Amino acid sequence: MKARHENTQFLDGLRGLAALSVVFSHLALWYFPEAHSGIGPTMTSASATALWLYHSPVSFFYKGGYAVSVFFVLSGFVLATICMKKQTESIYLAKATAKRYIRLGGPVAASIFLCIILKSLGLFHNTDLGISVPLSNAYDSSANWWAAIKSAVYGAMLYGDRSFNYVLWTISIEFYGSLLVFSLVGIFGVSKLVFRRAALLLSLVFFVQAGQLVNYSMFFFGAWLSTFRFTPSHSHNGLAITAIIGGLYLGGYAPTSGSYSLLVKLANTLQVNGIKLNWPAVYACLGAVLLIYGTLALKSIHSILSSSALSWMGAISFSLYLTHSFVLTAIAGPVMHAFGDGTVSFAVSTTLVVVTSLICAHIFWKLFDSPSIRAADRFAELFVSQRTSSERQNKGWGKSELELERRSEPPEGS
Repeated sequence: MKARHENTQFLDGLRGLAALSVVFSHLALWYFPEAHSGIGPTMTSASATALWLYHSPVSFFYKGGYAVSVFFVLSGFVLATICMKKQTESIYLAKATAKRYIRLGGPVAASIFLCIILKSLGLFHNTDLGISVPLSNAYDSSANWWAAIKSAVYGAMLYGDRSFNYVLWTISIEFYGSLLVFSLVGIFGVSKLVFRRAALLLSLVFFVQAGQLVNYSMFFFGAWLSTFRFTPSHSHNGLAITAIIGGLYLGGYAPTSGSYSLLVKLANTLQVNGIKLNWPAVYACLGAVLLIYGTLALKSIHSILSSSALSWMGAISFSLYLTHSFVLTAIAGPVMHAFGDGTVSFAVSTTLVVVTSLICAHIFWKLFDSPSIRAADRFAELFVSQRTSSERQNKGWGKSELELERRSEPPEGS
């Protein structure tokens, strides 16, 4: 089958929704940690609604880890689609590899310096306010400019350092996963059939690894999906809807949730038989693959996901991911100090944090994210001869390819 994905604007909408779920995930950790973990041994009180959500099969909408998996699979899908389309241009993979560090690292560095500036201005002082909930004190330490510079230049990108932005634990995975996709195309891209088989094989190899290595399987699964032609039809709608529902269900997996007891039993059985995997990541990975397959195959939701509001959210999703934790830390602490940790406080914090985060993300996107794309392109051009540049212009590197490439950028993680 020939892979064709001419109109993928709806992927922006999916990314926008996933980015928003990361914000909800961190808000829940502040106010209702039991929604993530159930009742803990040191927990003195818990919200009945939060516990209901935890034990329900519809908790996917605030599971940041699941959103991370969606972004990883999307990255593999989009990057592989572009690279396979441009594989006849031998220089393209070299350029894509050369620009990737700057494309991701530019906004990451900007977010780190933003954090150190906000620290210096005293905007993070939840310890002084007596607020001590998950993530609330992440930025309360004193400003260390030298440490911030090291993190911005290489620490976050190469080692996942999150000292100045706790969401950056995934950025090194995104970077290395991208390089793996480029390598996959470079080695096996001469044949779509060979590429498909190699992508599936590597997906399974990484999928059965313990620890964080399972994350790299998601890039290969995305690359594997890119090799298929998705021609939505009424006859396939049932399968697509089932995949979406199953993917969302798996995305809410929690080992002590009542809705996942059968999956826990399956995991325990396999564990006893020597198959010891990172089961939360494994189930999230499967859920992300199913969700993206179903989204690609179900044409009826494409127009919804392509709406102007969701497309805009998709465009700023990387910026939203990189900046929302600062907004949350600066706003939710004082609100909690003033209103307590009840429903009213949560409603006020959620409204202020979401609205402010979207505004700040749009500004960050304009000032740092978009310019980083242009800077990465200019840097990559240093490796291209004038002849190759002319060839690229003659072949028409149009808006659709540039937009598709932009959609491979994550926000990563909770």
